Amino acid sequence: MSTVHIDLPPPPISWEHLPPRASQDVTLRQWIPYWSTLQNLGYTLWPRTMPDENGQLIELAEPKLSPPTNCFEPSESESYVYFPMGYIGNGGPASARVQLAVDRALREVAIKTILSGSSELRVVEYLAKQRKEEHDPRDHTIPFLQLITTDHCTFAVMPYWSNGVPPFYAIGEPIEMLRQCLEGLAYYHQHRVAHCDISSGNVVMNFGGFYPGPSMDGGRFFTAPFRSKFPVQYAFIDFGTAVKFEEDTALTDVLYQATHHTMGFSAPEVVLGEPYNPFSADVYAVASVIINELNHSKHYHSRAEELLRENVPAFFELLGRMRAVEPRRRPSAEAALQELLHLVSVLSPDILELHGQGV
Repeated sequence: MSTVHIDLPPPPISWEHLPPRASQDVTLRQWIPYWSTLQNLGYTLWPRTMPDENGQLIELAEPKLSPPTNCFEPSESESYVYFPMGYIGNGGPASARVQLAVDRALREVAIKTILSGSSELRVVEYLAKQRKEEHDPRDHTIPFLQLITTDHCTFAVMPYWSNGVPPFYAIGEPIEMLRQCLEGLAYYHQHRVAHCDISSGNVVMNFGGFYPGPSMDGGRFFTAPFRSKFPVQYAFIDFGTAVKFEEDTALTDVLYQATHHTMGFSAPEVVLGEPYNPFSADVYAVASVIINELNHSKHYHSRAEELLRENVPAFFELLGRMRAVEPRRRPSAEAALQELLHLVSVLSPDILELHGQGV
């Protein structure tokens, strides 16, 4: 990860006051002044619609590079993600403060604006520094390829990983997703970082292109194997509400006031607007992500949840404790991780491969 400072004029609208869901016209006007500067740094915004220096539109194609050896620390000669079922380029506007682009090797990246002096910037800079120094395999933060600092904001450049999580196929898949999420969360909490906005949209997966969607066979939808085709990794994104506490902070004694919550994922005390323990709330949110993805999989007649309940009921007992209404009854991220690891250690590998289609 590198950091570079450039002098840029302020945007038409202060990033702080730009509506998160600004219209496409407003968003384009906000970013167009930075198009040439970002291109000079190696990032082409909106490659499907904006011509390059020769007046030509970029034809998006799967990067002809080696698969990533380590998706969290990609090299210049590697793709950022896997394309197990073929390539489909994105490359268009994403949201008011996040835009998609391609680098010089035609690898897709996301560029996010982070307010100067914000808690988000402090967390991002801290996590990027820790990865550079520690290379800790427990760290499941989306890689920060470059931080482009200006007087009014920082542009954080990240590889584009998909946040469209395919339906679960085998019952080992939700178990592995929970393991990686808890591993990453325990790492954050060890460093006294609370994410504070974990949801399905903020957990991404290291693939690009197509994945098994609904396919019709006699009027029924099916899911299909996917995660077995490549080494799956999950990462957390969006540290817009994340907080970094002092290193000697006791995880059980913190109280924090929410500025944001996501219905369906946030803990009850967060939704109520009460002062809450953000570390405990993170644990609740991770369990909610797994439950949401299991429910999503049922739409494709995956039997992953059914088979899990039949063969590994302790998995749902753990999720239930992680989502306890009373925060102090929830395990810490590290305790939940250790319980899950013990649960897996006594399972037969054949059980983890169980799969099937519902009616």
